Amino acid sequence: MRIRIEEDVSNDEELEVTIHCQSINEEVEALIQLLETQEESIPVFKEKKIKQLSLKDIFYFETVDNKTFVYSATEVYQTNLKLYELEVRLTNSYFIRTSKSLILNILKIEHVTPAFNSRFEAKLENNETIIISRKFAPLLKKKLGI
Repeated sequence: MRIRIEEDVSNDEELEVTIHCQSINEEVEALIQLLETQEESIPVFKEKKIKQLSLKDIFYFETVDNKTFVYSATEVYQTNLKLYELEVRLTNSYFIRTSKSLILNILKIEHVTPAFNSRFEAKLENNETIIISRKFAPLLKKKLGI
């Protein structure tokens, strides 16, 4: 893959990305998904303040006691979206279900280690460790290409 960047100082519009390819394959699809995910955001709240949080800043979503929490590098927010709603919304992105209660952004994984009972441990960029259950381990392996 070659990357070429053309700067146009006269262009005041939003960023435009053009992909030239012979055919749309898995690599192209993955690139499109990455670019589309960078622009999306979800509504979150913390201490009665509501804001839009970009998906690229989210490490993972976790459900505890019927509440959905959103974890960034340093903050924890809450969202009114249920985990199953997020899973549908994030289909074909870099977010995957890793357990019954967690959806993980695989772009935030620093490394993955096999764990006991066919599970994996994912060490994240913020030094947290997430357990990937054996039910969802094949999906993680497929997304990471291992």
